[in-house]
Amino acid sequence: MIRIILRPPQRLRLRGLQRVALGLTLSALISAPGSAKEADEQTVQSWYAQTVARGPAGLNVNYFWSLDKKFRAETVVSGHKVVTIVSGDTYYAYDAVLMSGIAIRRAAKAIAADSSKLRPFGNEVEVLLSQGAEKIREEVLFNIPSEVYQISNDAGRRVLWVTQDSRRLPIRVEIYDRRTGSTSYKEYFDWQTGFPIAEEFFDPEPAVNLKHFTFDEYIKSSADREVMNLAPILYEDLLLGR
Repeated sequence: MIRIILRPPQRLRLRGLQRVALGLTLSALISAPGSAKEADEQTVQSWYAQTVARGPAGLNVNYFWSLDKKFRAETVVSGHKVVTIVSGDTYYAYDAVLMSGIAIRRAAKAIAADSSKLRPFGNEVEVLLSQGAEKIREEVLFNIPSEVYQISNDAGRRVLWVTQDSRRLPIRVEIYDRRTGSTSYKEYFDWQTGFPIAEEFFDPEPAVNLKHFTFDEYIKSSADREVMNLAPILYEDLLLGR
C-alpha cells in the first residue's frame, strides 16, 4: 500500500477535499444518467468501479473492469503500475513500468466459481454472508440507501455497506484489526455497467515479458524470491478460489 506523508495542515485539507469528493461521486452512483443500471436490463455484461483504501499505511487507489468473466485491475505501488488480468484459465500479474510479470494457470476451484458470480469483483456481501455475517441495520450513506452487514471474530470486525437493490454493490468496507487496534476503510465509487469494452483490453500488452507457470509450478515456486518479486498476487480468490 502506498504511504503518503503530509504536514498537518496539508493532511487536514486533503481529508476535507476527499470527504467532499467521495460524497459527491458516491451519491452519483444511483442518480447519474446511465450509471450502474440494473444488470438484468443490460445487453453488455460489463462493470467498472474505482476504490480508495485508507488506513494506517496511507492511501491506495484501485481501478476495476470486467466483461462477462474477464477481469482487469490496475493500481500503483511505489511508482510501479501493477496490472492484474484474469481471462479464462489464466491469471496474469505484471509490472507495467518494468514490462515483466507472470502468467499462472488458475486453480480449478477458482475457474468453477466464475459461473456463480454476477461480476468478478465487488462481491463482498456474498463473501461475508458465507462467513456468517448478519444484517445489522439499514441507513443512508453518501445519499445512497444501504444495507449494513457485520461479522466479528477473534481477528477483529468487518462492516459492509451495500446498495439496497439486486446488484448489492459495495459502497464501503470497514475493517477493525483487534491485534493492532487500527481501522481501515475502502470506499467504492463511480460504478458503471452495460458499456462496451474491447475484448483485447483483457489481454496483456504484447511487449510484456511474462514467465508462465502451471498452478502447481507456481505453488512450488513460492519460496523463490525472484519469482515472487515479478509481480504481486493481489486477488487470491481469482487464482485459488475461496
